[in-house]
Amino acid sequence: MSPGLLLLGSAVLLAFGLCCTFVHRARSRYEHIPGPPRPSFLLGHLPYFWKKDEVCGRVLQDVFLDWAKKYGPVVRVNVFHKTSVIVTSPESVKYVVKNHAHFHDA
Repeated sequence: MSPGLLLLGSAVLLAFGLCCTFVHRARSRYEHIPGPPRPSFLLGHLPYFWKKDEVCGRVLQDVFLDWAKKYGPVVRVNVFHKTSVIVTSPESVKYVVKNHAHFHDA
């Protein structure tokens, strides 16, 4: 095996490891918030939206409301390395609006 090929393989493995570490750290802040299981570590919930039998013909908000019924008024959704928190109850929305200074991306 040539040294160049070995170096390239090592660089690819290192980049993949760093990417996985970044995704894990970005998501770990929100793991305490309930949500549906992620079909994919790297893609998050994106494969769920590709499933035609479950989502086809439905408005995305209806899917989120179904998740809120199942997991509670505050639900975590991951797409790639981004986490979104969906708030559905009026009390929770009021709390977030009143305390908006505590909610930010760090």
